[in-house]
Amino acid sequence: MYKKLFLLISLCFLPALTGIAGADYFLGDDFESYSGTPDLQDTWDPTGATDAYYSLDITFVHMGSKSLEIWYENNYASPYYCGVSRTLDAPADWTLLGTAEGLSLWFRGSPNADQMYVRLKDSSDREALIKYTDFWDPADLVLEQWQRWKIDFGYFTDNNGDFDLTAVEMLEIGVGEPVGAAPGAPGGGQFFLDDIKIYQHQCDFSEGESGADINKDCVVDWDEVNAMADEWLDDGYDIEADINRDGKVDFGDHAVLADSWKAAGTVASECDYYRTLHPEWIFCDDFEIEQNLSVNYHDRGSTGMSVTTNDPFSGLYSLEQHYTIGQVSAGWVTRYIGDNPHLSSPGDKIDEVYYRFYHKFEDGFTGLPPKTARIKIFRTSTDWSGGLGIYNWIDGSGPLVADKRTYDGSEYIWLPVTSSTLDYSESENIGRWICIEVRIKLNTTGESDGEIQYWADGEEILNETGLDLKAEYSNGKGLNMIMWDCYWNAGSPAEQSRFYDNLVISTAPIGPVSW
Repeated sequence: MYKKLFLLISLCFLPALTGIAGADYFLGDDFESYSGTPDLQDTWDPTGATDAYYSLDITFVHMGSKSLEIWYENNYASPYYCGVSRTLDAPADWTLLGTAEGLSLWFRGSPNADQMYVRLKDSSDREALIKYTDFWDPADLVLEQWQRWKIDFGYFTDNNGDFDLTAVEMLEIGVGEPVGAAPGAPGGGQFFLDDIKIYQHQCDFSEGESGADINKDCVVDWDEVNAMADEWLDDGYDIEADINRDGKVDFGDHAVLADSWKAAGTVASECDYYRTLHPEWIFCDDFEIEQNLSVNYHDRGSTGMSVTTNDPFSGLYSLEQHYTIGQVSAGWVTRYIGDNPHLSSPGDKIDEVYYRFYHKFEDGFTGLPPKTARIKIFRTSTDWSGGLGIYNWIDGSGPLVADKRTYDGSEYIWLPVTSSTLDYSESENIGRWICIEVRIKLNTTGESDGEIQYWADGEEILNETGLDLKAEYSNGKGLNMIMWDCYWNAGSPAEQSRFYDNLVISTAPIGPVSW
């Protein structure tokens, strides 16, 4: 059993990272669990040149409502970097039973940033150090926009062949020179981190070298040859075809590819071991393990809806809604959660929840069906109308909208519609998978402090606060039903399909799939 991970985040004037309360595995830190800066500073101790100048931030956030804000000034005195630390009860296996592939984090740079690095230490005090400038473009560090840094575990073991990824005791993420050298002027600025986590394998290979699977389709074939030809003799930073990670694409990489030629693997499911690896997830279904919808869903409408191999986002299967011309009543799948009166053993009341799904209209899809997904509160086991409904719909002109209906004790009231910045009338949003994530927070009784947030592909597209989401309704059930549905009021003008995949319900931010 894994213990809580020891993290050393070395950042000048760095806000500390937070973990998932009660998690036995290290899955990462999204900063959501800290109530405020004092709570953070009670948990994390400063190291290096760091004083107590770190805090949580709610202004620049990648996902959720909090990030880590860094104020650093590295040019004053040795060691020219600073950070915070936290100690584990016992070493942790970062390979997660062999299912994990690397470390991922999101950062927002500064015009004055000159270095970022990650250092790991294992239970035998061995270190592995990766600097951003070793394989990635240093120009990224000065961009004031969110960017993802993915570090395959192979980079750490290449840096130190003796390093034990199954016994990690320390993680350090630093701004400044990790060996303590004075930075180039200027040496100060702001930096932000968010959504640090371990990501899993996409492909599992029983033989051969999975690193040679450049395009991650679980087979080493001519696609890899073409990718290597496109980058042949390139050098510098994070090159996809640099299989052996020596900073260039040459015959060394070709030799690895040749040894792995025609190696085939199976696609790893995001939902594999999710109850262990993601204890904050309530439900996960990417249709790889079970194709019978009656197993995972409490209510279903099967008119045109089925699990298919036609166009999966990942793996072999997705959920398809195939419309015939004029079709109105279409399929749906419903999952009950929390204190739902339809469940034989209802769970705890849920006042805040995240749900995420991948959605795609096929190439050339005509028209826009309004229904996409919804979350509700059931009042009784016989009343399907519910005490609250928040509907993830597409309006007639294209934007994704949050439509809300609440119950005040005597009648149902439709609240104002809020439109997102995602617009399905734009042609680039048809024919591609889009990751949609929704956060709903119910209001405190007597207060208008409810919240709705939407994200598309990890970027916030809607944020509405100060809401009375329960009105006068107070039977204490909480959010307890999520439905993905395809009803089309006007009927489909053509025979065509839309698809869903990788459905997740969680008590914490989820984010896009991390292949």
